[in-house]
Amino acid sequence: HHKNLFRHIAINQSYIMTKLNRFNGWVANVAFSCVVLGTIVETEADRGPVNEYIISCCSIAIILGCCAFFGHLFAGDLVGSPFEGLLSLIVCGLWCAAVAVIHNPMNDLAVEQTATYRIGVKNPNLYFFSWASFVSSAYVLTSLGQEYRVVNVDRTHRNIVRWYMLLVASIIVLGSSSKLKTKNEGLCDMNINELCRRTNYAVALGVIGAALAIIPIVLTHMGALITMVEGIIAFTSLVFYCVGVAAITNSKYGPANTIGNLYFASWAGFLLSVLLTFTCVKERFGPEEPDEETESQMGKSESKEGKGDVERQHVGEQVEEIQAEGKDDDE
Repeated sequence: HHKNLFRHIAINQSYIMTKLNRFNGWVANVAFSCVVLGTIVETEADRGPVNEYIISCCSIAIILGCCAFFGHLFAGDLVGSPFEGLLSLIVCGLWCAAVAVIHNPMNDLAVEQTATYRIGVKNPNLYFFSWASFVSSAYVLTSLGQEYRVVNVDRTHRNIVRWYMLLVASIIVLGSSSKLKTKNEGLCDMNINELCRRTNYAVALGVIGAALAIIPIVLTHMGALITMVEGIIAFTSLVFYCVGVAAITNSKYGPANTIGNLYFASWAGFLLSVLLTFTCVKERFGPEEPDEETESQMGKSESKEGKGDVERQHVGEQVEEIQAEGKDDDE
């Protein structure tokens, strides 16, 4: 009875914290969207259709975020309802499209081509806060998905989120390096052979990294992922990304020697590969962690042993009393 009571209290506390964190996510998304909107409005460039599109996305995201914000404060029925899920889905979809437009070097908004044929950050506020808006909207959507058991983080494989993040990082590496070649169509014909080779390696790294990440994702959802196979894939990704961060982010010849999407995505892929490799090695060669069933059985056995000790102590006390009464009778 006490265990069920404590479990019920823990579930209520977890639900309250989930709602509070999601409320903070809405507040952060509205704040980040306001920064992006203000930055776009104050740009010196002529306001074209691209700028108008970003302004529309930011405005709609701010309005919907404010609806969710006031709903959390004054309308308890809105919290966790399908309507909040629809709001989060629309906002996340808007920022998915807006980030792709803002970070396209062809639009010359957050990033631009430098004089050395690289793509670097042009507007830091627009660059960082657009990513922050997308991440906060994705967090709110994921929180609602977990509440409706569409995404059950507690029962998923511990590395599945990292593999998805590695997949996203590889796609960004592929897209950024491809945009670099598209922006400079004659890059490999400008007698910049080293830059050309390293850009081609960045494209290949994005393709290989994405392909390697998809394998454990599919096997995990099929329930057929083996730790040894996962470790081999993670180590292979680590080798490619080790060479990648050395070649791509090199200060002289690397295509990502300036701060930008390619720079961050390359290092993110490397760090995720390191983390995945270490985790697989620990699971393969480290001591096994007891699961919940084993811990519950150990708790039951300990409680039985405790009860046995109490019963033996009680019987011993009764025997001593009987012996004392026998001595009194003899006397």
